[in-house]
Amino acid sequence: MKKQLRANDVDHQQQQQNLDDPENPHQSSRFFGQSCYSALSRFFSLRCLIVLVVSLAILLPTIFCLFPSRSHTLAPPLSQPHANDTINYNAASVQASFKLRKPVSEVTSQKGALEDEIFRSICLSNDTKVIVLSLRQSCSCKYTDVEFAVVPVSAGYEISTQSLTSLRSSFVNLLEQRSKLNLTTTCFGKPYSFQVLKFPGGISVDPSGSIPVPSFGYVGNILNITLDRSISEILPDNKAQKLSGKLAVTLYLEPQESIYFRLTNIQGSTVSPPVIVQVYLVITIRVNLQLRLDHFAHITQTSSANNLGLENTVFGEVKGITISTNLEGEILDPALVMAPTPTPACYPSLC
Repeated sequence: MKKQLRANDVDHQQQQQNLDDPENPHQSSRFFGQSCYSALSRFFSLRCLIVLVVSLAILLPTIFCLFPSRSHTLAPPLSQPHANDTINYNAASVQASFKLRKPVSEVTSQKGALEDEIFRSICLSNDTKVIVLSLRQSCSCKYTDVEFAVVPVSAGYEISTQSLTSLRSSFVNLLEQRSKLNLTTTCFGKPYSFQVLKFPGGISVDPSGSIPVPSFGYVGNILNITLDRSISEILPDNKAQKLSGKLAVTLYLEPQESIYFRLTNIQGSTVSPPVIVQVYLVITIRVNLQLRLDHFAHITQTSSANNLGLENTVFGEVKGITISTNLEGEILDPALVMAPTPTPACYPSLC
């Protein structure tokens, strides 16, 4: 055993001598090459390890971010209602709007209180409720545009006919400024510019108030004019009075005659065209009524070419005219009826 160890030591010393021997270049270069290879291998192994670690550090957060997102898509939190359980209030059949003299930031936090105050102000029935659809900044940052809907309390039901009738009356009173939205001004400011956006069965407004009924004579709808304007564009007092004066001149009214008109939008919107101007004639003395109706029909036909004398920039273009050639209305003295024509007529060229 000792002889073997001694032999190993002798070999090791001989190899070392060979390496140190300058006269043996082959052995020296071989050892140098092995050393370089070993160093390069360690260098590249370390570099690959560093690249691998950096790559994992970048990829792992991305992978973990993707999995929660997918999990959220497949299984939404219980606090969020399912899409099929939500109610699309934007499709409500009754919608209206108004403006508040308050910035949006001060109104948004009080949305629930605003809904309650609108409900009480309009005097709605208990089977309905108010839902605020949107709160938007108006033309100025100090004002807010409010859009709301009136819907049934129970989902899947419709507003009753009686409730709709009462609601239409409340809306008309607001439009004609016979009533106001009574909101807490310290919270919401003063409301103004009430408009109806949607209402089933249409909406009608009487700019000059209710049509008077004389003790004798005649009152009835003799003419319907369709204009490419909205109710809100004609409703202001100055335009309404101007429209009445223009039509009175066009129809060549007699001193005992006067006209009133009703503005109607069959879609139930006061902000969308067209508007139908329903012209009512009131006569307070005994006349040949049928002769007067024929006279109005002739005048309307001849003046239709110049837009019935109405300025296009103010009232828009006349898109249709329907003339009543019979005695549709309330005849307050049967003796007034002289050769009436029993059937109505519409002039196709004017419609």
